[in-house]
Amino acid sequence: MFKVWPSESQQCPELSANERTKRINELRTLIENSDLKNQVETKDIIMIACLHARDWNVELAMKRLIKLEKFCLENPGYIVDQHAKAYEKLLFKNVSTMLDGRDKNGRRVYLVNVSLMGSEEDINFKTMYLLHSIWFSMISYEPETIVNGVSIIFDLKNVGWDFIRWFSGNMAGMTSKLAGLAPIRNVNYHVINTSTATITITNILLTFCGKRIREKFHIHSDTKSLSKYLGSEVLPSKFGGPESNALDYDKLRDNLYHVYNTHPKKALRKMKCEPDIMTKPIIHERLR
Repeated sequence: MFKVWPSESQQCPELSANERTKRINELRTLIENSDLKNQVETKDIIMIACLHARDWNVELAMKRLIKLEKFCLENPGYIVDQHAKAYEKLLFKNVSTMLDGRDKNGRRVYLVNVSLMGSEEDINFKTMYLLHSIWFSMISYEPETIVNGVSIIFDLKNVGWDFIRWFSGNMAGMTSKLAGLAPIRNVNYHVINTSTATITITNILLTFCGKRIREKFHIHSDTKSLSKYLGSEVLPSKFGGPESNALDYDKLRDNLYHVYNTHPKKALRKMKCEPDIMTKPIIHERLR
């Protein structure tokens, strides 16, 4: 029997604005006195994202940055280093996209069409991770996203047994490792349009993932179940959202380009943020 792990609310320690400012400065100082000083931006918003992802533990945040930088040096093809339009050929395959708005818990919603991952000849694990990086660089340093996180929807429609050959156990293990390096602390995973084959495949692949990922996985039998967790307003009509909410990939790509045009160095890297942003009441209703 396939087990659907329950979600758990993740609470960061309650710290005063002064204590948060102190830890931001501590992390910044560690970076500026290390080999990372020329690689890692030290704007407040980036320090906040790194610290929040590690429960505001300065030592753990620094360790994560070191691991991430090592990964970037060893795997340069996984990293976004150009404007999003430079990746148009990949983006136009519509394998994944970031939806407009947020779910009922204040999370961004990222949609992955899993069947396209295995059907496109030039789509492999490396290009998929690059594609995710392009979209996530758009939202990783939004204050509300830092606090509330992201919901990822995996659409398994038309996915069969052949997919398991594409997504090996090694890839699943690496996915788990990379998820641990992400600057977003609270990520929930939702699977829709399942079959006997895809539930079995998912069960196998989850054995290679860490406990934190498994506990955030939700298998949905229908769109009504998906709407219960995310709310219907953010969902495209094909996934239980309003009839008027068609899935418009062109519009969603334009959203991505707009962020890159506004912040050409890298999406939202230049955004200003006061240290007390994390104490403001922007956390939405938690999953019940």
